Amino acid sequence: MITKSVILKMIAEIIERYDGKAIFASDIEKKGFLNSFLGKKHEVNSLDIYFDKDEKLIVELKILIRFGTSIRNTSEQLLREIKDEIESKCGIEISNVDIAVRGMYSGRKMSYTKH
Repeated sequence: MITKSVILKMIAEIIERYDGKAIFASDIEKKGFLNSFLGKKHEVNSLDIYFDKDEKLIVELKILIRFGTSIRNTSEQLLREIKDEIESKCGIEISNVDIAVRGMYSGRKMSYTKH
């Protein structure tokens, strides 16, 4: 049986192949920049997977898209790659891949320093 951590790692590796066109929303939010700006005090969970009542996998993913990148094309391609790769390598049927684009980012390294 494939573990949840293996599937999560596979999805993270797929996103890394996008060379910054798409990143986990928490990659920036966890550093405090967006949370501070929005007044949030908790880290956003950007990836969750679970099985439905029919034992099919559901993937919920929150991402940021780099400015100048097509939201539609990137999210559709990411959806197909996640579904195809997990189904073919793990033999697990995917019921749904839900991608929520939480915003855009400049692609520059962002840091937040509390003064």
